[in-house]
Amino acid sequence: MTKVWALFRGDVRSVVRCNKILLVMIFGYQAAYMFGAFSFLGTLTVVLGGMLAYTSISMDERDGWNRFVLTTGYSRKEYVLSKYLLAIAGTVICSMTLGILSVIGQKLGLIEMENNLLSILPVLMAGTLIMLSVALPLSFWFGMEKARLLSILVIALAFGFVGAFSAITEENSGLLVGGWNGISLMAVLLSVIVVIVSVLISLKVFDRREF
Repeated sequence: MTKVWALFRGDVRSVVRCNKILLVMIFGYQAAYMFGAFSFLGTLTVVLGGMLAYTSISMDERDGWNRFVLTTGYSRKEYVLSKYLLAIAGTVICSMTLGILSVIGQKLGLIEMENNLLSILPVLMAGTLIMLSVALPLSFWFGMEKARLLSILVIALAFGFVGAFSAITEENSGLLVGGWNGISLMAVLLSVIVVIVSVLISLKVFDRREF
């Protein structure tokens, strides 16, 4: 687990160094949402946070790091687990900052109750992790270049889900605020199961992949 953590820290440094525009976009969208902009901007940032792992894999393949790191004492299993750790961390951190800004925005009167995403954050987190659980095995199996079209389709479906979910949030506030506790719990449990299955699949396919 120490090696997984070391790879994860390296991924974080690499993402911060090479994806400043994406990070500015994420937190800029969250700030815009806090000041009363469309809820879509807030939900979008959770998806983008999870996709940092997807971006990291693309950078590794471009630079040949995914091959080189396996010659330095790290295993394929540790490499795969570090990417899932990055995906989970990106999703959770962006969800936490979005939740904090939701509270601040509502306290300041900038966000109306019907547009507050705080009560549905578990569903957004779960949806993002399920999307990544489909996209990541594809990238480990085929490589980013071959899996690009399939992954784009998965991501497009995720963004479509985000847009539809935002529309529901703004139009059916009573249902969302008062009736999503059970759905949130089921979504979180489902995402945990899907992520575990996804990790097992990724470990299998990446172990058989030839560079």
